[in-house]
Amino acid sequence: MKRYILSLLTAILALSAYAKEADEPDDKCVIKSFVYVATIGENNVWSVTEKIKADFLAPRHGIYQYIETRYNDLLDGELYKYSIDVTDITVPTFKYKTEMENDFQVIRIGDENGEVMGEMEYTINYKLHFNDDRYAKSDILYATILGAQWRNEIKDFQFAFGFEKKLPAAFEKNF
Repeated sequence: MKRYILSLLTAILALSAYAKEADEPDDKCVIKSFVYVATIGENNVWSVTEKIKADFLAPRHGIYQYIETRYNDLLDGELYKYSIDVTDITVPTFKYKTEMENDFQVIRIGDENGEVMGEMEYTINYKLHFNDDRYAKSDILYATILGAQWRNEIKDFQFAFGFEKKLPAAFEKNF
């Protein structure tokens, strides 16, 4: 159970402060709301749903979501490298393509042959598989839950975490 709580705390620490920013802002699209919901399961797997409400102020093909998949951390004086596999990606009601780009799983949402304008609501579903970090004291689960490389203003960001199984009563006393 320590693994589950550590993953929750780590994700909270990894909010937007650690998101990598792109060079130029995109003022032609504003993210009105971004809601991130993760259910933490056994074996270091999170089931994630993101709901993004975008307001396109000029015609665009859609949005990109960059999910970081490689991290390094210095713990107890030793460098640990760990990775995340992203699987089961779906974007209901929109065309999308996925690809790996450097250390990012990229989800390109939209139609290259069409454009959108005004408010659009996107739902992105996927699973994060946190691979063994080889750190004996606990599991390290680090994720930039806002995503990375957003060039748009994000007006509202909310997140929630739940557990697939009920925590033992003795463990719940710590909260």
